Amino acid sequence: MGPALPGAARHGGGRPRRGHDHGPRPGAAEAARGPRGTDPPRERVPAGGGRGPLVPLRPPAAGGGLNTAIQDVHNLAWKLGAVLEGRAGDALLDSYEAERLPVARRNVGWAMGCLLNYGSLFAALGMAHGKPEATEASIRELLADTPMGETRRSVVREVFGTQRIEYQAHDIELGHHYASGAVVADGTPPPPRDPWGAVHHPTTRPGHRLPHVWLRDGDARRSTHDLVPGDGGFLLLTGPLGEGWAAAAKKAAADHGVAITVVPVGGEPGAAGHRDTEGAWTGVRGVDDDGAVLVRPDQHVAWRSVRGSRRADHELGEVLDTVLGRSGAANGGC
Repeated sequence: MGPALPGAARHGGGRPRRGHDHGPRPGAAEAARGPRGTDPPRERVPAGGGRGPLVPLRPPAAGGGLNTAIQDVHNLAWKLGAVLEGRAGDALLDSYEAERLPVARRNVGWAMGCLLNYGSLFAALGMAHGKPEATEASIRELLADTPMGETRRSVVREVFGTQRIEYQAHDIELGHHYASGAVVADGTPPPPRDPWGAVHHPTTRPGHRLPHVWLRDGDARRSTHDLVPGDGGFLLLTGPLGEGWAAAAKKAAADHGVAITVVPVGGEPGAAGHRDTEGAWTGVRGVDDDGAVLVRPDQHVAWRSVRGSRRADHELGEVLDTVLGRSGAANGGC
């Protein structure tokens, strides 16, 4: 367990109680491989079997292949660690495919769309495959100081503008979320998605990536992403009135054998924990001052409570049971 963050309380991290010790048994992680643009056959990968997940082949358009692969590993690594160390049930491994396969399909489909769009670019330029004379004549017309040349250059500008689906797809890169798996839905609708993929709406809705926000920790400036422990632990972000959730996290960590770093975020100078001096966290947190946001080790939101609860310890315990695959089935409906 790494050093505690300033202004943060860290609980747990040891072995779970005997009643929760699932042990390192064969898991159920699903991995896939197949031809471009197809659903590949599935292969069972036993936990601890020494093999990593296989990823689908995809065209290089949009450059999302490496992003997808890193996201896959980020999603799977903490789950494998939790199961092998006896902190989670095998159902947690099943959530890998439930979460990542829809994202991989979306990314492959987007890359194929970008690849097909190249045809529009070449057509606008007048490039004729295998016909160099026709291509040269078309380029001469395109560059000519004539009304038709001006028209064609205007068309080229319009068509090349559509290529922003490849170069400005911020929502494809950051807006992916998990509708089912190791998350606990709160019944809220997802934010709208830009059909061009350019506009990203940060949110703490369960299943989504934790929004990046700058916070103040004394004189230091720290990103919310840097608050997530790097050793497989969870992060609980609370409001300035979230003492009940902090106490619940201490009990839940002890009961479940997991590490939970609690970071209260306030706005007033001198407040305990980190301060939201720019108001950015208040704008995206999606919970009240007595609410809480639970973040998984892969920086995706597992659960949130808009406000405090009289049964905070019981509620947080049930959440961890579900997220860690101890309640019989992965939660869905996000």
